Amino acid sequence: MTPVAGSEENPPSADLALSPTDGTWIDCKLGITNRKFEITSRDELRMISRHMADQARQSLRIYTRDLDAELYDNEAFIETLSKLARRSKYSFIHILLMDGDRAVKNGHRLIHLQQKLDSYIKVRKVDEQHKDCISAFMAADESGVIFRQFGDRYEAEVNYCDPFLAGNLLKLFTEIWEMSSPDPQLRRLHI
Repeated sequence: MTPVAGSEENPPSADLALSPTDGTWIDCKLGITNRKFEITSRDELRMISRHMADQARQSLRIYTRDLDAELYDNEAFIETLSKLARRSKYSFIHILLMDGDRAVKNGHRLIHLQQKLDSYIKVRKVDEQHKDCISAFMAADESGVIFRQFGDRYEAEVNYCDPFLAGNLLKLFTEIWEMSSPDPQLRRLHI
């Protein structure tokens, strides 16, 4: 049985209260539902990002150009990340960021959350060698993936259970992560 929005199991949320345009993803379960589908709208991408992240039990990795304020700078998503980070001592959220200037300038909520929970949420700036990557993605618990071929667009390929694609993206993520370093702008704000 699927919890109803507003029940004790599934509290109301501005994002999840909206209906998906075609109902494709609303019943998807992270690590279980292996069905690829495509989305094209910003609102649906924001809802799916929250929906998938909300189901993560241990890890979330985000590869983004500028922290995508339209997707990730909202109270519902920040609350979801906060819950994941506090879930257990093994939980972690890693974010690779190409350019943090706009996010810092605009006071992105995710930066403030990272500063409060810096043991669980780590943000690194992508090294120069990998700046030419134009894609963006989110991987949850090494199985769920939201992949955007063009990180400045909202068209995305989504699958809540694709360990093969997730594994390939996480291999790339790890390679870039190891060559990247903390963004000095974020350290400066942390003082």
